[in-house]
Amino acid sequence: MSCGQITERQIGFQLKVLKKLSQSFLDRTPLGVSLQTPSIAIGGSDIGATEGEIALESCDSSNGDGRPLDSDTVYASGNISYDEPIRVLTTWLEERGWTVQWYTTGDHIDAVTLPNKLVTISQRQIPRHRYYTLLHEVSHVDLLTGPPETRHGEPHGYLDLWYATINERTLRHRVAVVIDEIIAWDHGIKLATNLGIGVDPIKYRDFRNRNLKSYFDWAINRDEVE
Repeated sequence: MSCGQITERQIGFQLKVLKKLSQSFLDRTPLGVSLQTPSIAIGGSDIGATEGEIALESCDSSNGDGRPLDSDTVYASGNISYDEPIRVLTTWLEERGWTVQWYTTGDHIDAVTLPNKLVTISQRQIPRHRYYTLLHEVSHVDLLTGPPETRHGEPHGYLDLWYATINERTLRHRVAVVIDEIIAWDHGIKLATNLGIGVDPIKYRDFRNRNLKSYFDWAINRDEVE
């Protein structure tokens, strides 16, 4: 299959995901996570990449990040391994009592859940996107957990969703969530720099933009509740 072709399997999978996301929309985040539980989900543009989509990405000559994250992470073929950055982030979470769960089916989503301190990440993505997704979720953990005086979040946003009571249908909450998402993506670059693992700024921001789009749509398509 040449780059740019979309199979019927991929189209069917995307339609299945869209149908699932449309159910009980007002009680859910952009990715369909119930707001009844204190979970935060990454934006949905790259959810559930099929094996075909992974192959499409890998045959793109521009898929490499342009520079190695570390001299030990570069394969002989020139492709970059993200194993070490992912290990660093996983260790960071474990040291703070969090667990990372990797999944291969479409029954889960990329999210952080507070009660059981769990981060779920899909393996149905290319390695770079797995890394950037994990980095984004770790940024949420870094910003929103810990002692109350160190937590950082927009008023009426994720902090209230996790630790207080909030009406998720209001414009103020949805705008706050969008702001929290933008801050978390920006924080990911700072966190990666502090941990010495780095990102490709252009590819990272492109991935951020695709994921933020679902939150923009979610904020606009809301009930008129204030």
